[in-house]
Amino acid sequence: MQAAVQELCRCFEVLSAAPKRFRGSLGITQASAQGDEITELASHIHAATCRWLDLVAEFDRRGGWAEWGCRSCAHFVSWRCGIRPVTAREHVRIANRLQELPLIRAAFAEGA
Repeated sequence: MQAAVQELCRCFEVLSAAPKRFRGSLGITQASAQGDEITELASHIHAATCRWLDLVAEFDRRGGWAEWGCRSCAHFVSWRCGIRPVTAREHVRIANRLQELPLIRAAFAEGA
């Protein structure tokens, strides 16, 4: 019985070590390409989020939300963008604050 358990443990060790043998194979190359694409798309998402926050800040400054019959910009963002009210308030707060931080805003706009 003990020999069988030891053999089973050895098999698990071999199986768990198997991926290490295939480094540099086609699977890893595909994973690397996917990783690069994920990173690139995240950069685009960051840049788009920055643009969206710029629009939210401008919309808030102009009071555009009042024309829609909303109580606040956060109310508009929550309603029209399908975001929870507490999250919408944070987005509006960050949008307005971001305008005061030009270096951070510039990096964010570049996708950093």
